Amino acid sequence: KLKFNDFTRTTAERAGLTPALEYFRSLLAEAFARTGKPVRLIGLGVRFAETMPETAQLDLL
Repeated sequence: KLKFNDFTRTTAERAGLTPALEYFRSLLAEAFARTGKPVRLIGLGVRFAETMPETAQLDLL
C-alpha cells in the first residue's frame, strides 16, 4: 500500500506467492506507476494461510 503526498493511496496485492524481495519490488513498482506522485508512506502486509480448525488450538490437560 502506498500513500502519496496528497494523502491519496493505492494498493497492489497478489495471492499465492511466497514472500520474496522481487515480488515486493514488483508490487511497489506497479502501485507507484499508477500515479507517479511523491510517496509519503509505504505499507506492507503478509497474509498467511489459515490453519485447520482441529489444529488451531491444543487440547487442555
